[in-house]
Amino acid sequence: MSLRPSQWLYADAPHSGGRARRGGPPFSWYSSGVMIRATFLFALLVLSTAVAHAVDKAQPHVTGVYSDLHYISQEGDWVGTELFLLYSGGPYFALIQCADGRLGTPVLLPATVDGPTVRFTIPAEASGCAAGDFEGTVSPKGLSGMVKGSNWPGFLPRRKSVWQ
Repeated sequence: MSLRPSQWLYADAPHSGGRARRGGPPFSWYSSGVMIRATFLFALLVLSTAVAHAVDKAQPHVTGVYSDLHYISQEGDWVGTELFLLYSGGPYFALIQCADGRLGTPVLLPATVDGPTVRFTIPAEASGCAAGDFEGTVSPKGLSGMVKGSNWPGFLPRRKSVWQ
């Protein structure tokens, strides 16, 4: 004897809780709420990705090259400052090279980054640079800041290194 689909009994189906159920397929994506949950989770994923992207856009990446270092060919002099802000997977570092007529030796310094704010201390041995505590703020256009007690370096635009 064969049964029509409307006569099927699904007493063993996992969703039935052991109760017999008549008619319909043994499992329905729509009636079980799985589709509703999947749609909700997908919407949550899209929303969280959009929020993460918005936060990423709000705070510029602090790593990069900030430089106003340039060569004056008429004088044969190098002037300005070049700063590489680097991330090492833990702490940040600032590689700074200053020039006031001649190129100074680059110095690698530990840096502290808190959001867009960058801090590091320039030692007196850094040739061509003002010694002291530097504090600056990163924006999409560059790094604006100074060593305490001076107005140096002021604004360093974000750009390629003069050495590239």
